[in-house]
Formats: sequence, C-alpha cells, structure tokens
Amino acid sequence: GLISLHTSAEGMLMRRSRTVSLDDNGVRPYLTLQVDGQAADRHALVRFEILDAHGEIQFVHEMKTFLRDGEMNILADHHLPLAGNDRLASHGDWDLRVYVDGALLGLLGFTVTPSLEARRRQLTGAAPEPPEAASADVDDALTLEELMRMQDREARR
Repeated sequence: GLISLHTSAEGMLMRRSRTVSLDDNGVRPYLTLQVDGQAADRHALVRFEILDAHGEIQFVHEMKTFLRDGEMNILADHHLPLAGNDRLASHGDWDLRVYVDGALLGLLGFTVTPSLEARRRQLTGAAPEPPEAASADVDDALTLEELMRMQDREARR
C-alpha cells in the first residue's frame, strides 16, 4: 500500500491511500507480509519501486529486513517527494511493485492527480507563474514582529 504525507494548517496528515496528489508532500510505500515459520528468522532484501504513468521508474528503495513468523508490516525508510518535484510531470495510473529477495510479491495500481496549480493552469489556459513573481509576494509579507508592532500601535489609538 501507500501512505501519503500532506502538510496543512492542522499539521502533518498521514493517510493510507490509492490516490495521491502532486500537492502532497510525499508518498511512502509499505508492505504487509504473512511470513511462514519456515521462511522466518532470517534477513531478506525488500525492494520498493514506483513507476509513473509512462512506465518510468520514479522511486526505488531497497532495505534489509529481519523476517519474523506471522504478520509483519514493513514501511519503506524513505518517501518519494511529490510537491515541487519537477521530475514528476505525469499524472494518471502509476504502479507500486514490491520484491522480496528478487521475487515480485506485490503489484498495486494507484492514481496520481495533478497539483491544484496545474489544474488551474489547465482550466484557464494560463502560463505558469514565474518564480520571481512568487518571491515578490514573500518579500512583501510582514514578519511576526512587524505585525505585533502594528497591533500595539492600533491598540494605543
């Protein structure tokens, strides 16, 4: 499966999902295994691959995991950054592939949706906003200290 990470006003939100947005901070794959007693008590190489809608590999993570008898949840140590990742131009149907010791154990299809900005541009036909225009808004923003001073001045009037 997949766990998507998204930062909002309420803080960091993590959710299991089969649909992720290019506005999400990232996505982290996981695997739930039912390990037979005969295959337990050893190290195994777990490999996670995420392929985009064009079949290009966008994420590969390998990790050694000690297998225990019974059900195990294995979460990848790293995530695929989504928001602001210029390499991820395509949206649509993507695939997660999971291998254990080189054998394909699982395949999960999931959907990646475009960012809100990309959707806005697509609907309005507008060109992307140049980076210098976005930074101009940041330069005009007031610091917390300046806002507090302004509030004090208003309160004294």
